[in-house]
Amino acid sequence: IGSGGAFVVTQTKVNWADKEYWRLSDNHDDDRNWIPLLLNGRNPRIAGVPIISTEQPLDKDTINLVEKALAKIRFNIRYTIIKSDAERDKAMRARGKTQAEIEDSRRKVFKDQGISKDINQDPHVRIMRSARDYTFKWNDIDITVSEYYLQKYGIQLQYPNMPIVHVKKGWFPAEFLHQKFARSNDANDRDMIDQVLRYYDGHAGSALMQDVIEKRRTLLNQIRADGLSLASRLNFYNLRISDDPTCLKAKIIQTPAIKFRNERAQLRDGDFNLKDAIFSKPAALNSFVVVNFARNNQHSCADYVQTMLRVAVNHGIEIPYVTMEVARNYLENVTVLYSGSHPVNDALDAVGRAIEMAKKVYIHDSLNIFRRNNDLFKTFCYNECQCTIECAVLPPRSVNGSVGLLLDYNKLSSTRNPNAMSDNMAMDRYFSHKIKRRNGEEHYARLKIRITQTDTRIDPLDFRFSKGRHEAIRRSNGEENWVTVNFIGYCYECRDTKNTGVILDVVEEHDVEAFSYIHNICDWEVECPSLIISYHPDKDKALYDKVKCVTNQIGGYQSQIAVAETFERQKK
Repeated sequence: IGSGGAFVVTQTKVNWADKEYWRLSDNHDDDRNWIPLLLNGRNPRIAGVPIISTEQPLDKDTINLVEKALAKIRFNIRYTIIKSDAERDKAMRARGKTQAEIEDSRRKVFKDQGISKDINQDPHVRIMRSARDYTFKWNDIDITVSEYYLQKYGIQLQYPNMPIVHVKKGWFPAEFLHQKFARSNDANDRDMIDQVLRYYDGHAGSALMQDVIEKRRTLLNQIRADGLSLASRLNFYNLRISDDPTCLKAKIIQTPAIKFRNERAQLRDGDFNLKDAIFSKPAALNSFVVVNFARNNQHSCADYVQTMLRVAVNHGIEIPYVTMEVARNYLENVTVLYSGSHPVNDALDAVGRAIEMAKKVYIHDSLNIFRRNNDLFKTFCYNECQCTIECAVLPPRSVNGSVGLLLDYNKLSSTRNPNAMSDNMAMDRYFSHKIKRRNGEEHYARLKIRITQTDTRIDPLDFRFSKGRHEAIRRSNGEENWVTVNFIGYCYECRDTKNTGVILDVVEEHDVEAFSYIHNICDWEVECPSLIISYHPDKDKALYDKVKCVTNQIGGYQSQIAVAETFERQKK
């Protein structure tokens, strides 16, 4: 968009695009809006240019189109260093840096970049075919760009066959490029303005009105020529024009009886009495993040979070033990403490940073909580039918924002018995990995857990770490109960792809040479956080409205807004 509104990808040319409430922030160059320029999926593309596949290098013509598209825009470059530097980390700790600050320093960001020619190349070029094609000297050896990032930074490129582009900082893989919200180089030129005006004139201006008038005149003339009236013609379609209002019969229904699980809900002065009430079908709060706009009330904010979670548990809301541990011991790692002077204008930036913090802690396990407790982060994602489905994020943690998922393959059934599956969709969801054994055999498999109490392998979605011990679901007589178990390790249950009721083999973790995820998606496609807690100093309506708007517009996140002065008054 000419004023720097949004990045639009379509199959055909669009003369004008509009999105209600798109302008969420006065800061059009908000660098927290990370939209990759390399989009993979059903219709992969780079900077809006369609490509055949991300698995093979682009042809010369497509390379030229990508180069022209990149030349018109500015972009940001971002990547995260995976390989740790022990000496550097030690030096940062000596300077008083926290572990979270050390982790954050590994994220490299170069803002407001544009492609440029590499004067060291002959001929001078701005883009090269792939990260596997370009070699250079590093530590006295010839190395490709993809090998360089793996050896130096521990980054396994997700798309090594995709192009690399040159900016003033050097050469970077296309997957590191993200859109910078800014006007394009040809924004608001004469041709673009004429296109917008022509679109308006054809869809809402005088030309449209005149077209409607002409079509109406033509239609009436044709009806009269046929010896008919407008009413008789409409009657062919069982339509009629009437000035009389339509009368419908209706009845007043009884007020529905709202019940909690343990008692009937009582409405008093417009509010429900929630004391000691347990919700009938409580939701699960798998993750949360905090935005504290009341910067002078940090202790009050922490107190509110602990109180809210405790009350939620009392109402029957399920909160995983790991999530409670984050609240007790690592709250600063999921809290954005706003320190600016214009909270309404900066709300989008603050909420965006909070979401990124949540992804680091829960999805990417930056605190090693899930790895340390031999547990997986459970949450929800969307399946092929755009329905929410339970899933678990698989180890090891992701690189470059992609995650592997283990899905609830039998969502519509009361059991996770593979024999109960009746559709191909559920069958596809059963597998979590494609593994290669050390003997060279390859299998489709699902990750399972071994415990000491039984030889039956436990599904990770039926397993959890709670209150310092591991638990698994025991099903008996139609009931489900969590029982204490002892964790041994992970294994892979290999089944027939045409009939998942047939177990082909069980492969131990140490016998796997390599694996890939069956369900590999971007981390923003996973529900995280489940809730954004926004802590405000007062009842300022402008800030309330802005936070509600941006949390919904960024990704449909649920938000809970609390006011410091109200919470402190209620405590007293």
